[in-house]
Amino acid sequence: MAGILDLQVRPDVRRRGLARFLFTQMLRYLQEQYFRLIEIQVPDTNQAALDLIRGLGFTQVDVGRTFRRPANPQPPAELTNQPSPAVE
Repeated sequence: MAGILDLQVRPDVRRRGLARFLFTQMLRYLQEQYFRLIEIQVPDTNQAALDLIRGLGFTQVDVGRTFRRPANPQPPAELTNQPSPAVE
């Protein structure tokens, strides 16, 4: 399975088919690499993106939340045996 998490087009070049072009190129590449299942996450507040994704043949299969963190976050205090910093 391949996942597409984010694709953004600058506001000044939107509505010209660029997102559709980029998605179709990504989908073609993933198919050539033998991926048979592709998942895309789209915020439910982005109607233009929802319309585009549905227009590319995707169907909604889940509703959920996306969690994100930096690649090198400061570890929690319980993992470092250090006292937690005071919160003021």
